[in-house]
Amino acid sequence: GGVQFGTNSPGFGDHNAGFFTGGLGRQLSICTGCGEWKPTVWFWYDWASGGDDVPAARGDNSFDHLFPLAHKYNGFMDLFGRRNLHDINFQFITPLASKRVKLLLWYHHFFLDEATTPYSVVMSPYNNTAPAGDRELGQEIDVLLNITIDPRNNVLLGYSHFNSGEYYKTTQELRRTPTRTSSMLS
Repeated sequence: GGVQFGTNSPGFGDHNAGFFTGGLGRQLSICTGCGEWKPTVWFWYDWASGGDDVPAARGDNSFDHLFPLAHKYNGFMDLFGRRNLHDINFQFITPLASKRVKLLLWYHHFFLDEATTPYSVVMSPYNNTAPAGDRELGQEIDVLLNITIDPRNNVLLGYSHFNSGEYYKTTQELRRTPTRTSSMLS
């Protein structure tokens, strides 16, 4: 975990924010007809505080991860940065066929900390003008196959899918000015 505090740029006030990550895991030992199977299971919780400012801005009272490592904590799709976010996730890691081939299944369920907006990995707000209609952002599943060729070379094959949550169905969309198109003949 960690905290951030101090004074922001003029006009943005004081900054008080934090984050926390915790996990519980265990390597299982299961006897099968083919021998001993040793999968590992993990339960993780990752929280990064959010601010309640609308419109949202980089200088609000939300946690700012400074160095983006969302890929390591919040799924391989890099949809959300560690700001204004709850991430409840589960990992299942198992060897397949041999110790050189491992399968990783990683499930995430994302929620907003404050009913404002999610942020991208580079801390840009997705919707900085309207408050959130719902805090549930959605669910992500990651599947990764890691094949070790030798101590210095691996092959990674992966697939990820995101299922959007109620936030995307209930939050007022930004109103856009229609664009005009024209064509010229010469």
